[in-house]
Amino acid sequence: MVKDRYFEAIIGVATILIASVFAFFVFTKTKGSLHSNGGYYVFAKFTDADGIDIGSQVKIAGYKVGEVEGIELDKNYLSVLKIKIFNNVKIPSDSSVSVATSGFIGAKYLMVLPGSNDETFENGASFEYTQSAINVESLIKKFAVK
Repeated sequence: MVKDRYFEAIIGVATILIASVFAFFVFTKTKGSLHSNGGYYVFAKFTDADGIDIGSQVKIAGYKVGEVEGIELDKNYLSVLKIKIFNNVKIPSDSSVSVATSGFIGAKYLMVLPGSNDETFENGASFEYTQSAINVESLIKKFAVK
């Protein structure tokens, strides 16, 4: 009976150790991969960034390449987004960015359309070309028959 308890205790400790090692490797692999602390910042100004919040994803061709880290209103009442791009992603300097929606009524994100320049964005650069969120309600009102 005592041998059974020692055996169960050893199995329990081994299970906890294996789970801890697995969790450690998963954590270090995801932390050190594409989504690491490294990255550079670019900025984009929008007349309407409705639905974009801190933490919103930034994608190229559906692939996450960064996220929104800050939103401010400038003196001209434009939304200025501070965007963190992962270090291993180099975006051509003539690229554009727009507010997009996942599906018909899904979450909003920033979609980068890469340009063709050989030069890439450096830390602190700004997108020259932006396209704001499309307000469906405003569109419906424009086409409503009075």
